[in-house]
Amino acid sequence: MNGSRPHPAEMSGGDLDGDTFWISRHPDLIFKENEDPFDYQDQDYEANKMQTMNDVQHTIEDVCNFFGEYIAVDNVAVDFAKKEINAPHLTKELRPPQYPPFMEKNDKPTYHSKSILGQLYDKTPSYNSDIHINEEEEIRATSSFPYKSFLIAGYKNHIKDARVIKGEYDRDILRIMRQYGIQNEAEIVSGCLLKFTSKQYAKETKIFDLKK
Repeated sequence: MNGSRPHPAEMSGGDLDGDTFWISRHPDLIFKENEDPFDYQDQDYEANKMQTMNDVQHTIEDVCNFFGEYIAVDNVAVDFAKKEINAPHLTKELRPPQYPPFMEKNDKPTYHSKSILGQLYDKTPSYNSDIHINEEEEIRATSSFPYKSFLIAGYKNHIKDARVIKGEYDRDILRIMRQYGIQNEAEIVSGCLLKFTSKQYAKETKIFDLKK
């Protein structure tokens, strides 16, 4: 980076609030060409420039005011209980007649959702059956290796060492599973931990919440 902008702006658009970055001088990682940065100098002019939309003229300032009012209303909806502000009552006319299945309102009428959330929800049963497959059946190693393309010349000379490393890996995985109450290896590898059941973890979490 050797431009006129500050380095935080060149790296992450203006701030470094928790962004992860690293520095390298390797020539292969330096861009051969780069786009010109966005020009922010005319923002004051653009804020007052009239924009025509559906035969109605709006300014950027009008849009800002709209979002300001929207955020204020949303703030009332979220915080009315602790701020003692009376939120508008949800009337029958405002309630949806049906709900998508991923909201799991079993006592309400539902409809089949074709949105991305609905599609992901439809895939959930098959995912649950796959993630618990190791709990339902014991998978034993066989003499035949199914992935022949992974074998390299001379692999038999390293089988003994590989078994030692695999044993260490299994012990480490089991230790983590027992310590945090994790059900299977897939949760650790994917980072998708469904539930913590460790008493020690629960105790540490409670102490952390109290400190906050």
